[in-house]
Amino acid sequence: MKVIYDYKENRNFRVWSKSKRIIGKLFILVFLAGVFISLLPTVTVIGTSVNNSGVPLKNLESTKEDNNQEENFRLVVPRLSINVPVSKNVDIGNASEISYYLKSGVAHAKDTALPDEKGTVFIFGHSSDFPWNNNKFGTIFSTLDTLSAGDDVALWYRGKNYKYKVNQVSIVNSNVTLGSLSISTPDRLILSSCWPVGTDWKRVLVTGDRMN
Repeated sequence: MKVIYDYKENRNFRVWSKSKRIIGKLFILVFLAGVFISLLPTVTVIGTSVNNSGVPLKNLESTKEDNNQEENFRLVVPRLSINVPVSKNVDIGNASEISYYLKSGVAHAKDTALPDEKGTVFIFGHSSDFPWNNNKFGTIFSTLDTLSAGDDVALWYRGKNYKYKVNQVSIVNSNVTLGSLSISTPDRLILSSCWPVGTDWKRVLVTGDRMN
C-alpha cells in the first residue's frame, strides 16, 4: 500500500499547534500578572478609599518634626522587638500623607485619641511595601498577627509611658470602618495592618487595654 504524505496538511497542523502553545503561554502570563498585581501592597488603612490628592511635600516636611519628634511619640512591642517612632494625626484618607509618614515609622490615625486623652488610640503601619520604596519600616507590622492575649505593648508620649495588655487579635474585612471599632472606648489601643503579608485583602487588629 502506498502512503500519501500530505505536506500541506502537516504544515497547517504544525502551525496550529505552535499557535496554540503561544496562546497558552500568553494566557498564563496574563493570569500570573493579574495575580501579582492583586497581591501588591496598597496604601490603604481601614474602611476608606484613599485618594492621591495629598498634602504638598513642603507642607509635610514642615510638620514632620511636630509629628515625630516634638512629642517623643513611640510604640514599643517587646515580643516583636519593635521600638518605633509614631507620627500623630495622620489622615487615613490621604494616600500621599500615609506614604510619607510610614517611611519614618508607624502612624496614629487622625480623629482618634492620643495616649493622654480619653478614647481609643489607633495606630497603623506597613506589613509589606514595594521593594523599590526602600522603606526600612516597610515590614514593621509583618508579624503583628503573631501577638496573643497577655502580650505587653507600650506607648511613650510626652515623656510618659502608657502600658497596655493585649486582649484580642482578630482578622477583619478591609471595609471595616473606624466608627465600627468603638474608638470612643476609653484607655484602649488598637494596632492595625494589612493581612496577610503582601496583600490588601484583610486587616489584622490587635486590641489592648491600658494597665496604668
